[in-house]
Amino acid sequence: MRVYNVPAPVQRVVKICEGDSIRVGSKVHKNTGFYRDTLLTIFGCDSIINTDLKIAPRFYFVQNDICTGQNVEIGNQIFTGSGVYTVSLKNYFGCDSIIVLNLKVNDVIRKSIDYKICPGESVKVGIKLYTQPGVYLDTLSSAKGCDSIVTSKLIFNHVVKDLTYNICEGSEVTVNNIKYNQEGIYRDTITKADGCDSVLNIKIVVNKKYVTFAVFEICKGAGLTIGGSTYFNAGAYTELLSSVKGCDSTVNFEIKIVNFVPIFYAVKDTLKAIQIEGAKYQWYECVNGERVQILGASKSDFVLFKSGKYALGITYMGCTYFSDCKDFISTGIVQQTNAPWFTVFPNPADLQFTIRSDKDSKLIIRDIRGRILFKTTLSQGDHQIDVSSWVTGIYILEMTSGRSTYKSKLVIK
Repeated sequence: MRVYNVPAPVQRVVKICEGDSIRVGSKVHKNTGFYRDTLLTIFGCDSIINTDLKIAPRFYFVQNDICTGQNVEIGNQIFTGSGVYTVSLKNYFGCDSIIVLNLKVNDVIRKSIDYKICPGESVKVGIKLYTQPGVYLDTLSSAKGCDSIVTSKLIFNHVVKDLTYNICEGSEVTVNNIKYNQEGIYRDTITKADGCDSVLNIKIVVNKKYVTFAVFEICKGAGLTIGGSTYFNAGAYTELLSSVKGCDSTVNFEIKIVNFVPIFYAVKDTLKAIQIEGAKYQWYECVNGERVQILGASKSDFVLFKSGKYALGITYMGCTYFSDCKDFISTGIVQQTNAPWFTVFPNPADLQFTIRSDKDSKLIIRDIRGRILFKTTLSQGDHQIDVSSWVTGIYILEMTSGRSTYKSKLVIK
């Protein structure tokens, strides 16, 4: 008898495509698994074959999540948007396989958050800690693994308020149960309902109460109004007024009446008044009880051009006073109507006037103060005198022929 050795079990791993199969002896295997098959050798002995069968599936289902801006590459195809995609490839077994990709694209999260905190508190965003007001930008990672951009606006929830109070001297103001009566800048803190402090910057301005004294001079018959009262008489008075800041002001004042009577006198043919510094003078001719202003007669003295009644007006410190009308007789004035040998026309004159003389004469023209402005010798006949550059006023025209001298008034308008 011949004895044969029993063969050792055969161990093998077999990979096939889905739908294919393998035959071991009389058996056919097409599912994934571990198979033990016993066969007879040519010598009639048992031969054991252990087969680890692996099946390469035809379909592969893939679930993938990516972030905006990312992509998935399968084979030579690239996918960037959400959707279900089918890709046919050869797998590592060499089998045809279909990959079904379920792709979801997660957006980048952008979030804005407002925070209100009290000074000294903080806000934590990611790993960062913020304590000061401002706008902060942080990039965090979401649950999906994508970037999350967080904009944080941080403000202090306390209040800083500037307050200004104007008070009168001796008064006070109450702020947050504290009384203030001295000028200065103060700081107070109030706790709000949300727990944050409110800061008050308080400025106190103390306005003075004024006591003043003044002297007022008014014209006789005029009035002076102070506050709501009008005063006409001389004397000392007191008024309580309110300043522009609303505080009491005491005004002590005295009223003096400016009152005088202009006095003047005659020196030969000139009327003279006492000179007062700052005063203005005006002479008048009195006609039928009325004062008629003499043009150009605005000095403290006045040369008479004829006998008559005259008055003086003096304006001083805004007040004008008049003298009575007084009679004056000129010693050397003869009226033009009594001058037999010459006439003057036109009178009043403008640019020029004419003297018609029956005799050879000497002509002198003086201003109202007696100063000589023009002199010449005239022959018998008409003579034109140019006065276009002369100021408006009254002038004294003096004609002399032989031993006779006559004076006449010339008016330049």
